[in-house]
Amino acid sequence: MALAIKLIVFGVRTSIVQLHTGISAPILRALYREINDGEAPVSGQMAESDGVVSTRQDVIEASLFLNLYVHVGTETVFRTINIDALIRAYGLFLEFRAEAGLVAVPKIGPTEAWILVRDLRIRDLSLRSCECGCTYAVVHKHRLLPRCPACGADNEPTINSSESASRIGRPTTSVSSARVFFSDEADRSANPLSFRSVSTTANPS
Repeated sequence: MALAIKLIVFGVRTSIVQLHTGISAPILRALYREINDGEAPVSGQMAESDGVVSTRQDVIEASLFLNLYVHVGTETVFRTINIDALIRAYGLFLEFRAEAGLVAVPKIGPTEAWILVRDLRIRDLSLRSCECGCTYAVVHKHRLLPRCPACGADNEPTINSSESASRIGRPTTSVSSARVFFSDEADRSANPLSFRSVSTTANPS
């Protein structure tokens, strides 16, 4: 029940909460309404990762979130969905967006973040390292060409493993070795993407 409350407060769908807790749907719906002042939980089919990551901008933001998730959760994220790492990494993701001056509501919400980490675990999604220093997300069934969003290079696939975790910054104290870039929202429609490098010092506590 404690995990169910944590996940509902985090903001994922009740179907995800049921998957991780085994609590019945009616109980979860009632719990959701109690936590959210009577609001009914969202229903309907969840998006797939190729729908979550459908543009170059989405690749950039998904890459930022997943780099943070792997850095926080280390190699465990390739074997299981690490809920604590998911919640912490998503909080860091929102902080990075705010630091970069992005004011729009992110397309990657808590449920979409869970979809990405699920697909990272089952290898429907992987992380590739580029010589330019960027580590970026690739959805295997995506219509977009799997190119680095920073420099446009086409890189060899990186297998999801503890080796991959070390390549994107583990166990160093920062994620600066895996550069993640944001586009300038103000100029997005008129100009080519301009990138801003973002890094942080990880707090292991």
